Amino acid sequence: MEKLFVIGDSISCHYGPFLKEYLAERYECLFKGELTEALKNLDVPSGANGGDSKMVLESFIDILDRGKLKCDLILLNCGLHDIKLIEEENRYQISFEDYKNNLIKIIKLIKSHGIDAIWVRTTKVIDEIHNSPENKKLNKIVRHNADVLKYNKAADSIMSDNNIKSIDLYTFTEKFGTEAYCDHVHFYEWIRKRQAEFIAKYIIKAQKLLTRKGNK
Repeated sequence: MEKLFVIGDSISCHYGPFLKEYLAERYECLFKGELTEALKNLDVPSGANGGDSKMVLESFIDILDRGKLKCDLILLNCGLHDIKLIEEENRYQISFEDYKNNLIKIIKLIKSHGIDAIWVRTTKVIDEIHNSPENKKLNKIVRHNADVLKYNKAADSIMSDNNIKSIDLYTFTEKFGTEAYCDHVHFYEWIRKRQAEFIAKYIIKAQKLLTRKGNK
């Protein structure tokens, strides 16, 4: 059985258990840490939550360069933490230029170890939900969908330049509308299951194509 390493934001921690089920006959799904630890506070990266692009890069430096990870495929995402706007300092958690540079370094590192990767596009932020007075008071986090679009576009270009396949989870999830959100940025369980199924089908199809090419 092949090994799939999943590293992403809290959205991946939510669909992760369902992804394991959908891929159970083909892949052993591995995570950066424990899913239960990540779920304690989805807004503060810990356990399986990879966090922002700087944190993901540091994780790969640790697990890949130190030989701690043996896998056949990496499912990768970061961006939702990067676009957090720290209003009092008028800056993002990870600037746009640093985000692009971190992604380039991550992909270069993965490729240097000869591992295939698939990128997952960051999901949509509904501004009026996320940045409502109640949510700002409760979560103290500001995000804007304009930044999701900007960072996603940059990631699209980087993945294309490096021949990395992308799963458009943004567009897939967007069609379910505001009713899909259980809080400021996360989704109800029925959406998580659909996200996992969508991703699993893409991975299986992509790997079948790679197998066919390898057999020619």
